[in-house]
Amino acid sequence: MNIFSKARAGLSLTPAERTLLKLVQGWIIAGLISAAVTFITAVSQPHPDWANVLRVSAGAFAVATLIAAHKYFTAHLDPPLAAAVDAAAARLGVSDYGNKPAGSVMATQTVTSAPRSTGTFTPASPAPVDGQAVA
Repeated sequence: MNIFSKARAGLSLTPAERTLLKLVQGWIIAGLISAAVTFITAVSQPHPDWANVLRVSAGAFAVATLIAAHKYFTAHLDPPLAAAVDAAAARLGVSDYGNKPAGSVMATQTVTSAPRSTGTFTPASPAPVDGQAVA
C-alpha cells in the first residue's frame, strides 16, 4: 500500500510520510500559483520581466519546502491518528465507531417533530414593556 492510499484510508503515517505529503501538497499549490503569475505576466505586459517571474516561482517552491521541513520537525510531537480521533470524538461526545455514545460524555437527546401547520397565522398578543399599557 503506497503513502497516498494509506492517507486516503485514514491510516496512521510516520512523520516522514506526513512530511512528504505536505511537500507534495505545497509543491502543487506553488505550481498553481507560479502558473497563474506566469500567465498574468505574459498577458498583461508587452515585455515581461521573466527573471522576476522565475524568482516568484522559486520563492513559492522554497516556501513550500520550508513548510514541509517545519512539518517534519514538528510531526514527531503529533499524537498517533487513532488517539487524535478518539480525543476529538470524546470532546464532541460521539464515538467514531458508528456514532455510538463515547462514554458518559454524550447526553441523551430526544428528537421530536415540529407541530404541523394549520395554514392560519395567529399573532401573539403583545406583552407590556416596563409597566406600560398595551393599546
